[in-house]
Amino acid sequence: MTDHDLVILGSGAGGLVAALAAAESGLRPLVIEKRGILGGSTAVSSGVVWLPGNALLAEQGVYDSPELARLYLDSLVDSDRPWTSAARKDAFVATSPRVQALLAANGVGMRFRTDGYPDYYSHRPGGLVGGRSIEPVGVPTRTLRRWLGVLPPYLHPVVAYATEMPFLKLGFRTWKGRRTLVRVVLRTALSRILPGRGPVTMGRSLVGQLLVALEERGVEVWTDTEVTDLVRTGDAVTGVTAIRGGREVEVSARAVLLATGGFGKNEEMRRQYSPAPVDGRWSAAQAGDTGSGILLAQKHGAAVAEMGEAWWEPSVVLPGGTPVIAVAERFLPHSFMVDGAGQRYMNEAAPYVEAGQAMLRHHAETPAVPSWLVFDARYHQRYVFLTQPPRRFPKAWYDEGLVRTAPDLRSLAGACGIDADNLVRTAERFNDFARRGVDEDFGRGTNAYAAYYADPRHRPSPTLGTVERGPFYAVQIHTGDVGTCGGIVTDEHGRALTETGAAIDGLYAAGNCAAPVFGANYPGAGASIAHAMAFGLLAAEHVAAQRG
Repeated sequence: MTDHDLVILGSGAGGLVAALAAAESGLRPLVIEKRGILGGSTAVSSGVVWLPGNALLAEQGVYDSPELARLYLDSLVDSDRPWTSAARKDAFVATSPRVQALLAANGVGMRFRTDGYPDYYSHRPGGLVGGRSIEPVGVPTRTLRRWLGVLPPYLHPVVAYATEMPFLKLGFRTWKGRRTLVRVVLRTALSRILPGRGPVTMGRSLVGQLLVALEERGVEVWTDTEVTDLVRTGDAVTGVTAIRGGREVEVSARAVLLATGGFGKNEEMRRQYSPAPVDGRWSAAQAGDTGSGILLAQKHGAAVAEMGEAWWEPSVVLPGGTPVIAVAERFLPHSFMVDGAGQRYMNEAAPYVEAGQAMLRHHAETPAVPSWLVFDARYHQRYVFLTQPPRRFPKAWYDEGLVRTAPDLRSLAGACGIDADNLVRTAERFNDFARRGVDEDFGRGTNAYAAYYADPRHRPSPTLGTVERGPFYAVQIHTGDVGTCGGIVTDEHGRALTETGAAIDGLYAAGNCAAPVFGANYPGAGASIAHAMAFGLLAAEHVAAQRG
């Protein structure tokens, strides 16, 4: 038997920040990861974190305050449920600056997104056009020491920063896009020619820096360890049992924090909870995202909520089954998205979680999964699509029906199996909006977030352009996600709650295995990672206070 103050299950941002906070509070934390690689979904993300009131905003002249951040959250989600309560909102807002301060104090470098990345609903009360998102700095490969070998690879083929990704789409269209493209290509080439010299960026940088900070504090991190159950002494959770190195071990602790992620890759749980049609193969979540922490908590009486929700991301599923998020692709001129009947049904430039929810909601009435992103020759000639340069799609995309093309819209409708008359009428109506620069049906392009991903050279609207010049193209769009977000109901300290609202002594949860304080909403880039970090920190501090 081994003895620790806090056992943390999961090695994403929430678990690692909790371990760092625990160590700072004088506790002996232990991080347990069931897989041989570390970082969970955080490591394959952009690494961006949405932290209201953090010090980097003020340094860049962006004004924020707890009152303004709380006003913004209240404009998005009611406070009438335990997991979205006023106390939890206040806790998140108050803790966010302290998360950034904790990172800075332990050598984890972050920077403000100086490109003005807005809150997703910056037009709502309290929203900021300048945004509240920060991202990890790039770090030299050598500084990550032994941890580099246990991080997952990039999901994309280039070494880039989150701030650069939108401009890569315009790499053949604008001067800023061209400069960004050249910079990213050179950086990627350097990383391949001189291994160990190039920087590590995005989520791999964030996780790697956290692991180095924990190593310097002497915090233990176990990999390849499968936790089989929680240990209870009376009514309190006092440890875990696990399989490590082929034998069963018991770890005693003052408390256990579940930071194990969601259930994006658990087909049984997805069939039980997720709205149809959703397929775990469309999820970009890591293979270890199997809901193990949620199941453990349910076994010991914890309540769950928001189980039908996910961090939805309309996605293109490539040949071979790899889902790739389509964000900017939906925003650019000379394109629109239609359902199986050939009709528009949503604002294509909506934030990705909202767009995914709209797809599923509409599918209940008219087949919309998959939908079709329809665009014309100008779109194909000007913009990078996913990772493909303009004017080119791989032959396999055509062979497997991922992309369809035709000289006119009626022929395109036939190739996609959608109503030709509807598609032509949709295009005519959309083209009228595009010429006037006003989308009267869905308001596309009316906020700062839409403008961020659009084409600044296009007029009268950077996101609306007619779809009328052949040949025409259509690409299948599915309801992908980067992980589920429903899970254990917790209070403002991160303590797991029962159905009656009672706290389970010694059991905490943070991250995608906990019902989010944002409910089914997503306020800005990196909100899910921020949620995990904030409540991981709060859980560690609550355990320390209980011990004290």
